[in-house]
Amino acid sequence: AQASFRAVATRGDRSAAFSSKSCSSREPVGLDALCVVNNLDGTFGIKFSFSQASHHVVTVFLANSQTIVGSNFTVSVSGASVSAATSQVGAPAAISSVAGEAIEFGIVPLDAYGNDPSPAAQTSDFALAAVLSTTSDFVSVSGTVASSASGFVASVIPEVAGVYTISVHVAGDLIRESTLTATVGAAAASSTGSTVEGEGWLMGQID
Repeated sequence: AQASFRAVATRGDRSAAFSSKSCSSREPVGLDALCVVNNLDGTFGIKFSFSQASHHVVTVFLANSQTIVGSNFTVSVSGASVSAATSQVGAPAAISSVAGEAIEFGIVPLDAYGNDPSPAAQTSDFALAAVLSTTSDFVSVSGTVASSASGFVASVIPEVAGVYTISVHVAGDLIRESTLTATVGAAAASSTGSTVEGEGWLMGQID
């Protein structure tokens, strides 16, 4: 009978353990769960799904709680692809800056379950833009994303004073809580950027 077997999976760091239930071959196993399937040919199968990237040790028991010889096997679970739903932006919701200066903040890429993504995230996975919202003209400034030892660093350099809305996307999806507001003030007067207007001195002759 199918109830004669049960399986237990223990996470490598022993922070969690999951016990099996009985299910059919077509029934979804669910997240962080195991189930024993009767193949109706004298054999049984075990289906499992784990959300945390880690090593999981699976043990199969008989009804009398004895383990089946060779049943302790290790399942290595790696992260999924980078997800906008769980990736994080390390910046305050409101930022103050000056025109021409870089606004920088960190990005922590994660998969949908909070693991380090696999394959590893690339700078090309992210898109960064700052949109000026205080003028009638549409002004959008594209930013850059570079890799760092702790993750990724986003940078954008607004050159026009005003209030900007900054957003970060992963594969076209907005990172949750990544919409930031940046107030950019005018920079100090510059000799290279300043101009003089007027007719100037008129040269002539006095008789």
